[in-house]
Amino acid sequence: MSKVMCDVCGTAYPETASQCPICGSARNSTQQTAAGSPEAGENSSSYAYVKGGRFSKKNVRRRNKRGTTAQRRSGGSSRNVREENEPNNTGLIIVVILLLIAIASVLAFIITKFYKPGGDPADSQGPSQSQSQPSGTSDPSDPVRIPCVSVTLSNPQLELAVGETWTLTTVLEPLDTTDTVAFISADPSIAAVDDTTGEITMIAEGETAIVAVCGNVTAECIVRTPESTGPSDPTDPVVPGEFELDFNTPFTDSTTGLKEVSLTSQGETWKSYKTSLDVDPALITWTSDNPEMAKIENGVVTAVAPGTTKIHATYNGVTHTCIIRCNFKLSDDPAADCIINKTDVSIKIGESFTLTLRDPSGYKLEVTWQCDTDGVTINGNKITGASAGNHKVYVVYDGKTYSCIVRVKG
Repeated sequence: MSKVMCDVCGTAYPETASQCPICGSARNSTQQTAAGSPEAGENSSSYAYVKGGRFSKKNVRRRNKRGTTAQRRSGGSSRNVREENEPNNTGLIIVVILLLIAIASVLAFIITKFYKPGGDPADSQGPSQSQSQPSGTSDPSDPVRIPCVSVTLSNPQLELAVGETWTLTTVLEPLDTTDTVAFISADPSIAAVDDTTGEITMIAEGETAIVAVCGNVTAECIVRTPESTGPSDPTDPVVPGEFELDFNTPFTDSTTGLKEVSLTSQGETWKSYKTSLDVDPALITWTSDNPEMAKIENGVVTAVAPGTTKIHATYNGVTHTCIIRCNFKLSDDPAADCIINKTDVSIKIGESFTLTLRDPSGYKLEVTWQCDTDGVTINGNKITGASAGNHKVYVVYDGKTYSCIVRVKG
């Protein structure tokens, strides 16, 4: 007896049977097959199942007029088939790009963190000193700057005759500032100034400014030559009480209300009055409470020894008083070397500067300077460039030679 094979479950059964004994599929035609059959799949022309069989009618999928999905796919171009078979690598490409970006970022961080701009490895020996120190601490070897906030000059204005000298003193705030003072002349051809000591030398007639610079603050002293006036008539009547003396200092003692001035070295001089006085200074009686500490002559005070005293100006029964503070120490070593204010100076032809020599206690010495060439002219302590070149200005004092190299530029 011949057999047929069920299109649905593949069971062989006699051809006399009207349906498969296993799945119950009807044997309607030789083309019949079940949906999902591994042999035909969607290639069958129609599907039908017996009621109550293994598959219900809801599972029967009949081929539509356009044909099966496989037929539609097979009828497409080779390009569509190739696109469906090729895997989609878009996700993989995105992952690779993100990974490359991350690697580049890590390399950039390492280069900027551990290498200096010059290419030398930085921090190769471990964390830097600033990193190893706790936050808020500083290297104890680094000096701590205390900035200056105010500079006050002993003389905001001066009148000096040509060739006359004067030393400016300063009061700094705060007192423990680490900034130092430097003095600058706005016009050295009229008045020259020692940049460290503040000693002014009037060079020519006129007016200029001497500026004291300390850190970021400045103070100014106007220096001028006095106006030429005729001699005063000593017979001019002066009524007591009309005599006014303007001491040449801006400072006032807070306790007594008297004017005061500080002298910082032995031998330092201070012109106590201004030349604009209505009374001839020669007619004023000048006295000092302690001439061994500070002496006064014709209104010019000279510091002699450390301490505080008072000087007085008396005329026609009226007296004006000023406090003198000699703030310096005398040297205890008589064998100590003297001090020369400059050892190397660069000037132009015709430009001048002041050269001084002081003993160990700060007293200004009267010495005669010499030069080994004719490149400079010497007038007391005033040195003026005469010709280009390097010249040595020197003096021998107590068996020791003190010299200054003067570089004159043409």
